[in-house]
Amino acid sequence: MMRQGWQPRRTIVLCSWDAEEFGMVANISSLLVINIKWTRGSTEWVEQNLLNLGSKVVAYLNVDCAVQGPGFFAGATPQLDNLLIEVAKKVQDPDSESMTIYDNWMITNKVINIQRLSGVDSDFSPLLQHAGVPSVDLYYGRDFPVYHTAFDSYNWMTNHGDPLFQRHVAVAGVWGLLALHLADDPILPFNYVLHRTIMELHKSPTQLG
Repeated sequence: MMRQGWQPRRTIVLCSWDAEEFGMVANISSLLVINIKWTRGSTEWVEQNLLNLGSKVVAYLNVDCAVQGPGFFAGATPQLDNLLIEVAKKVQDPDSESMTIYDNWMITNKVINIQRLSGVDSDFSPLLQHAGVPSVDLYYGRDFPVYHTAFDSYNWMTNHGDPLFQRHVAVAGVWGLLALHLADDPILPFNYVLHRTIMELHKSPTQLG
């Protein structure tokens, strides 16, 4: 697209992280930050750039373990739910030629279940919890059996996780369309009415206590 003359309205920053977990507990108009997993720790980078990130970054798109097995899963802050759903309707499901990711998502879960990013187990944590940046996390599969073991390898992926790499293509499709909307839409596609509704559900003293 850029070779054909396209320029995004907002700057896109591609980040490759290492040292993710270390410290995790503990001149641009606007930016879109995209995580390409694995050189410098995300927490350290956020701490060093906190003022700029909090005031200028539009959104953060996280992909940690892109494919761990079957089944599409997504987490997001609520203002991004609608955009994520619309994008899922446009990407073909890698495990069914006749369906989109959205179609299979609905059949599998009966409802669209977008998880909330409350954990501290990936690079979205410092962007969201320290800088307050709206975030999305995407992946295929759960309970990755070889995660952080000697068997977590290209061989495992080609034999078990995603032999034809079609699920990787699907994640890239969702990731790419999200990035295009967030980088180029004249009006940012955020739904803060939905965000408020979700926040209202967590206001009761019982839940807060």
